Amino acid sequence: MIKIYKIVVVILLFANTGLSQGEHFFSFDAGLSQNHKGFYTLYSGIINIGGGYYIRIIRHFYGGLSIHLDYFKRTNTTAGLIIYQPKINFNYDIPVNRRIDLVTILAGGYSFLRNSNKEYNYRETQAGFNSLAEIQILWKTRDKFDFYLFGRYDYIYLDRNEDFTRLEYYRKVNLTCFGLGVRIKNN
Repeated sequence: MIKIYKIVVVILLFANTGLSQGEHFFSFDAGLSQNHKGFYTLYSGIINIGGGYYIRIIRHFYGGLSIHLDYFKRTNTTAGLIIYQPKINFNYDIPVNRRIDLVTILAGGYSFLRNSNKEYNYRETQAGFNSLAEIQILWKTRDKFDFYLFGRYDYIYLDRNEDFTRLEYYRKVNLTCFGLGVRIKNN
Protein backbone atom coordinates (compact mmCIF):
# COMPACT_ATOMS: atom_id res chain seq x y z
CA MET A 1 0.00 0.00 0.00
CA ILE A 2 2.88 2.38 0.75
CA LYS A 3 4.23 1.82 -2.79
CA ILE A 4 0.87 2.92 -4.21
CA TYR A 5 0.96 6.10 -2.09
CA LYS A 6 4.48 6.87 -3.34
CA ILE A 7 3.46 6.38 -6.98
CA VAL A 8 0.43 8.63 -6.58
CA VAL A 9 2.53 11.33 -4.87
CA VAL A 10 5.02 11.29 -7.76
CA ILE A 11 2.17 11.52 -10.32
CA LEU A 12 0.56 14.39 -8.41
CA LEU A 13 3.86 16.26 -8.13
CA PHE A 14 4.47 15.82 -11.87
CA ALA A 15 0.95 17.02 -12.62
CA ASN A 16 1.44 20.03 -10.37
CA THR A 17 4.67 21.15 -12.04
CA GLY A 18 3.82 20.41 -15.65
CA LEU A 19 0.12 20.23 -16.34
CA SER A 20 -1.67 22.38 -13.83
CA GLN A 21 0.15 25.72 -13.99
CA GLY A 22 0.57 25.51 -10.22
CA GLU A 23 -3.09 25.59 -9.12
CA HIS A 24 -3.50 23.79 -5.81
CA PHE A 25 -5.34 24.15 -2.51
CA PHE A 26 -5.61 22.89 1.04
CA SER A 27 -8.91 21.85 2.59
CA PHE A 28 -9.94 21.51 6.22
CA ASP A 29 -13.31 20.29 7.47
CA ALA A 30 -15.22 19.10 10.52
CA GLY A 31 -18.47 17.22 10.80
CA LEU A 32 -20.64 14.88 12.81
CA SER A 33 -19.98 11.17 12.27
CA GLN A 34 -22.48 8.35 12.45
CA ASN A 35 -21.86 4.61 12.30
CA HIS A 36 -24.29 2.24 10.55
CA LYS A 37 -24.55 -1.55 10.77
CA GLY A 38 -22.08 -3.98 12.28
CA PHE A 39 -20.36 -4.23 15.64
CA TYR A 40 -19.38 -0.57 15.85
CA THR A 41 -23.00 0.63 15.99
CA LEU A 42 -22.55 0.26 19.75
CA TYR A 43 -20.43 3.43 19.49
CA SER A 44 -21.89 6.90 19.04
CA GLY A 45 -20.15 9.29 16.68
CA ILE A 46 -18.81 12.50 18.13
CA ILE A 47 -16.70 14.27 15.51
CA ASN A 48 -14.83 13.89 12.24
CA ILE A 49 -11.98 16.30 11.50
CA GLY A 50 -9.45 16.32 8.72
CA GLY A 51 -7.72 17.99 5.87
CA GLY A 52 -6.03 17.46 2.56
CA TYR A 53 -3.81 18.85 -0.14
CA TYR A 54 -5.01 18.84 -3.77
CA ILE A 55 -3.52 19.83 -7.09
CA ARG A 56 -5.19 20.34 -10.42
CA ILE A 57 -4.47 17.57 -12.91
CA ILE A 58 -6.61 18.94 -15.75
CA ARG A 59 -9.26 21.64 -15.95
CA HIS A 60 -11.84 20.66 -13.26
CA PHE A 61 -10.15 17.45 -12.12
CA TYR A 62 -8.00 17.40 -8.96
CA GLY A 63 -5.99 14.74 -7.18
CA GLY A 64 -4.63 14.75 -3.69
CA LEU A 65 -3.94 13.20 -0.34
CA SER A 66 -6.04 13.61 2.79
CA ILE A 67 -6.29 12.35 6.33
CA HIS A 68 -9.38 12.33 8.50
CA LEU A 69 -9.92 11.30 12.08
CA ASP A 70 -13.23 10.04 13.52
CA TYR A 71 -13.86 9.82 17.24
CA PHE A 72 -16.58 7.57 18.68
CA LYS A 73 -17.61 6.88 22.28
CA ARG A 74 -19.59 3.98 23.69
CA THR A 75 -22.48 5.06 25.91
CA ASN A 76 -22.14 4.53 29.69
CA THR A 77 -18.61 3.08 29.46
CA THR A 78 -15.05 4.27 29.10
CA ALA A 79 -14.78 2.56 25.71
CA GLY A 80 -13.75 4.70 22.75
CA LEU A 81 -12.87 4.30 19.11
CA ILE A 82 -10.61 6.49 16.99
CA ILE A 83 -10.46 5.88 13.24
CA TYR A 84 -7.48 7.21 11.27
CA GLN A 85 -8.23 7.49 7.55
CA PRO A 86 -5.37 8.43 5.19
CA LYS A 87 -6.62 8.46 1.58
CA ILE A 88 -5.78 9.19 -2.03
CA ASN A 89 -8.54 11.42 -3.45
CA PHE A 90 -9.78 12.37 -6.89
CA ASN A 91 -12.14 15.37 -7.15
CA TYR A 92 -14.20 16.64 -10.03
CA ASP A 93 -15.65 20.16 -9.75
CA ILE A 94 -18.90 20.65 -11.68
CA PRO A 95 -19.61 24.37 -12.16
CA VAL A 96 -23.24 25.22 -11.35
CA ASN A 97 -22.86 28.98 -11.68
CA ARG A 98 -20.22 31.64 -11.16
CA ARG A 99 -20.22 31.22 -7.36
CA ILE A 100 -21.21 27.58 -6.77
CA ASP A 101 -19.62 24.26 -7.76
CA LEU A 102 -20.83 20.75 -7.06
CA VAL A 103 -17.77 18.68 -6.14
CA THR A 104 -17.74 14.89 -6.41
CA ILE A 105 -14.97 12.96 -4.69
CA LEU A 106 -13.88 9.34 -4.85
CA ALA A 107 -11.09 8.11 -2.60
CA GLY A 108 -9.36 5.02 -1.34
CA GLY A 109 -6.95 4.30 1.45
CA TYR A 110 -6.09 2.10 4.39
CA SER A 111 -7.74 2.91 7.73
CA PHE A 112 -6.71 2.14 11.29
CA LEU A 113 -9.32 1.65 14.04
CA ARG A 114 -7.96 2.14 17.56
CA ASN A 115 -10.23 0.48 20.16
CA SER A 116 -9.68 1.33 23.80
CA ASN A 117 -11.39 0.86 27.15
CA LYS A 118 -9.82 2.48 30.22
CA GLU A 119 -11.97 0.43 32.58
CA TYR A 120 -10.33 -2.84 31.42
CA ASN A 121 -6.99 -1.34 30.41
CA TYR A 122 -7.65 -2.59 26.87
CA ARG A 123 -6.19 -1.24 23.65
CA GLU A 124 -6.09 -2.80 20.20
CA THR A 125 -5.78 -1.61 16.60
CA GLN A 126 -7.61 -3.10 13.63
CA ALA A 127 -6.92 -2.06 10.04
CA GLY A 128 -8.42 -2.44 6.60
CA PHE A 129 -9.14 -1.00 3.16
CA ASN A 130 -11.24 2.18 3.08
CA SER A 131 -13.27 3.56 0.15
CA LEU A 132 -15.06 6.90 0.15
CA ALA A 133 -17.68 8.76 -1.85
CA GLU A 134 -18.34 12.41 -1.07
CA ILE A 135 -20.38 15.31 -2.40
CA GLN A 136 -19.65 18.94 -1.61
CA ILE A 137 -21.48 22.15 -2.38
CA LEU A 138 -18.69 24.68 -2.79
CA TRP A 139 -19.30 28.41 -2.43
CA LYS A 140 -16.51 30.28 -4.23
CA THR A 141 -15.38 33.69 -3.04
CA ARG A 142 -13.01 36.24 -4.54
CA ASP A 143 -10.79 35.88 -1.49
CA LYS A 144 -8.32 33.16 -0.62
CA PHE A 145 -11.00 31.08 1.16
CA ASP A 146 -13.85 29.06 -0.37
CA PHE A 147 -16.41 27.32 1.86
CA TYR A 148 -18.34 24.07 1.44
CA LEU A 149 -20.99 21.81 2.92
CA PHE A 150 -20.26 18.11 2.59
CA GLY A 151 -21.78 14.69 2.95
CA ARG A 152 -19.52 11.64 2.83
CA TYR A 153 -19.83 7.89 3.04
CA ASP A 154 -16.91 5.68 4.12
CA TYR A 155 -16.85 1.91 3.81
CA ILE A 156 -14.07 0.15 5.71
CA TYR A 157 -13.45 -3.56 5.26
CA LEU A 158 -11.17 -4.77 8.06
CA ASP A 159 -8.43 -7.32 7.56
CA ARG A 160 -9.12 -10.80 8.91
CA ASN A 161 -7.96 -11.20 12.48
CA GLU A 162 -8.47 -14.50 14.35
CA ASP A 163 -8.99 -12.71 17.69
CA PHE A 164 -11.46 -10.03 16.57
CA THR A 165 -12.64 -10.01 12.97
CA ARG A 166 -13.23 -13.68 12.17
CA LEU A 167 -16.88 -13.01 11.39
CA GLU A 168 -17.93 -10.84 8.43
CA TYR A 169 -20.21 -8.88 10.78
CA TYR A 170 -17.17 -7.44 12.57
CA ARG A 171 -15.20 -6.68 9.41
CA LYS A 172 -17.59 -4.18 7.76
CA VAL A 173 -17.71 -0.58 8.99
CA ASN A 174 -20.12 1.91 7.38
CA LEU A 175 -19.72 5.59 8.29
CA THR A 176 -21.50 8.75 7.22
CA CYS A 177 -20.49 12.29 8.02
CA PHE A 178 -22.03 15.70 7.35
CA GLY A 179 -20.35 19.02 8.05
CA LEU A 180 -18.61 22.21 6.94
CA GLY A 181 -15.23 22.89 5.41
CA VAL A 182 -12.93 25.51 3.97
CA ARG A 183 -10.62 25.49 0.95
CA ILE A 184 -7.53 27.64 1.15
CA LYS A 185 -6.50 28.54 -2.40
CA ASN A 186 -2.83 28.89 -3.12
CA ASN A 187 -2.90 30.53 -6.56
